[in-house]
Amino acid sequence: STMGVGARAPEECVCREGTYLGLGSGLCVSCPDKMECPVGSSEASLRSVAAGTGPTLDSTGANVPYPLVEQAFWTSSDDPLLVFRCLGPMHCPGGDPGTCAPQLKSLACAHCADGTYWNGQECFQCSSAETSAFIFPVVPIFISYFVVCAIYFTSRDPLPRWGSWQNSIIALGFISLSHYQILHLINTANVPKMSVQENTWKVWAVSSDVLSVFRVDCAGMGNFSSKFIMASCSPMVLLFVAVTSYLGSQLLAKLTRKAKLAMEFDCIWNVFFSLIFAFFIGITSMSLSLFKCNKNPGANEKATNALDPSVICFEGEWNSLVVVAAFSVLIYCVGCGALFSQAIWYAARGDHFS
Repeated sequence: STMGVGARAPEECVCREGTYLGLGSGLCVSCPDKMECPVGSSEASLRSVAAGTGPTLDSTGANVPYPLVEQAFWTSSDDPLLVFRCLGPMHCPGGDPGTCAPQLKSLACAHCADGTYWNGQECFQCSSAETSAFIFPVVPIFISYFVVCAIYFTSRDPLPRWGSWQNSIIALGFISLSHYQILHLINTANVPKMSVQENTWKVWAVSSDVLSVFRVDCAGMGNFSSKFIMASCSPMVLLFVAVTSYLGSQLLAKLTRKAKLAMEFDCIWNVFFSLIFAFFIGITSMSLSLFKCNKNPGANEKATNALDPSVICFEGEWNSLVVVAAFSVLIYCVGCGALFSQAIWYAARGDHFS
C-alpha cells in the first residue's frame, strides 16, 4: 500500500493498516493482539520511540507511524511488542510503550508512586496521618480489641434468648456480609461484566479486604508481597488479640477481685472463630489469590496475577510467596473449612443442645 495516490518510488510503498514493517525483514507482519497498527507502521519507528528518541523519519522528513497499544493494555520500553493486561483503562491509557496514568508505575502500571494510593480512579496523595504508624497498624489493633470484647459481652445469651430480635439482627448482618463478599468475589472473576455492574460491586470490596480502609499503601505496604503476607497473617493477629484479651481479663479479675470480669475460654474461642467464619469467604479468596493468574494477549506467554499484574506467575516474586500461600490454604481453607463443616453438622443434629 501507499500513503497516498500517485506514488512511484519503491520506498513509498508501506504496510497496510493492521500490519507493520518488521525490523530487518522487510516484510509486513500482522499487528499484535490488542495493538493498533496505522497505515505505514514500522517496528523500527516503534523501537525508536521506546528508546526515547522519537519516531523515525521517512524520506520526506515526516514521522513514520508505529504500532500503538490499546487502552487497558501495556507494553514495556524494553520489549514494545509484548503486550500485558492491566487492571483497567484508568491504569493504562494505551498509546506509546511504557505509558501509564499519572503517578502509576511498575509493570502494567500496577502500583501508585510512593506517598500515594489508588482511590478507585487515580493515585491520590496520602495525608500525613495516613503515612504515620497511628492509622496503621495502631488503629486496626485497637479496633480489633474493641470488637472482640464487644462481641464477647453482647453474645452470651442463654439458649431461650437465641431467637431474640437482637440476635436476629446479628444473624441478618452476618448474612448480608456474606452476600456482599460473594458479590465482590464474582466481580473479581475473569468473566465479561457490564461496566455499571462492575463499578457497583467494587464498592463491596471492603467486605473482603477490611484493611484497605486504612490505606496500607500509605504505610509503605503498596507492593503485592507485603499485602499478601499481611493479609495471610491477619487471622493470626486476630487470634493474638483474642488470647491476650482473655489473659488480660483473667489478670484484671484477680486484681479487682471481680470474677465477672474474667472471660470464659470457650466463649472467647467462640468469638474468634465467629469472626473468622463471618469473613471466611474473603479469607479463602485471599488465600487463593496468588494462584489467580491471567493470560496475556498475543505472543506473550507470561501469565500475570489477576490482582497485581506486576507479579509474573511462576517467576521471582510469585515463587517466593508459594510457601505463604500454601500455608494459608492449608490452615484457612482446609483446616477452618473442615472445622466449620463439623460445627454445622453438629448443629444440624441438635448436638448444641446437649
